[in-house]
Amino acid sequence: MFIKLTVLQIWYQIFVAFHCSYYIVLFTVEIQSITAVNIFLTTFELTELCGIGYRKALEFLVKDYAISIHPEHKSQIESSQLARCIADFIDNEKIKTLAKASAWLGNDETHYIRKHQNHNIQDLKRFIKATVAYIDSEFSFTEAFEFLNNSQQ
Repeated sequence: MFIKLTVLQIWYQIFVAFHCSYYIVLFTVEIQSITAVNIFLTTFELTELCGIGYRKALEFLVKDYAISIHPEHKSQIESSQLARCIADFIDNEKIKTLAKASAWLGNDETHYIRKHQNHNIQDLKRFIKATVAYIDSEFSFTEAFEFLNNSQQ
């Protein structure tokens, strides 16, 4: 059985899966395609592979966000491991905590032995959603801040 998804349906699923605003969707193309694959895998109940996809989507999300706030370190961010990127280039403590917890759970999805037995893919998805929400909030704040500063001139 083959399910044909339109681009609009995939974008809608991305919005639903991660509660993304247009900031996040425009922010990283890779998270769109990875999430689309996860939607496909979930549709066919291949959930064992979804954790790997969520972990990869997290890496693109975090690194793209880090590059947006530290463009002068782009090559260093791109080549660094996710944990190092989070530690060195994510300034917001809430985003840093959520991204680190998501990375740990995402790594559990790729390794032979789980380190965190009391957490599962639902926790990973919940932490990623919260990470997305805080990143989205940062973008909204920046836009509002710039609007107010430019309107006063």
